[in-house]
Amino acid sequence: MANEIKAVVTTQSGINETRARVTPQNKLLVTNYQINASAIKLGDLFNVDASAQEDGSFMVYNETTENWEATRFLNNINTIINGGNF
Repeated sequence: MANEIKAVVTTQSGINETRARVTPQNKLLVTNYQINASAIKLGDLFNVDASAQEDGSFMVYNETTENWEATRFLNNINTIINGGNF
């Protein structure tokens, strides 16, 4: 069938609720999607690499990999830290 739309929706926490409809252009339009935000970890986000996380780590953007990466060190010559005026 040319107009058949198949979708698979899975849940991890059992709380997810998804609603969708087919538009006049035969595209699937999600109208409601709910998740349990407390189940999401930082490393689950797109372009975030938290694999090197350890106590004291912070996130630094790596332009080469286009990812945010967990690190304890600032070793980029372009890094500027402005502590403000006191």
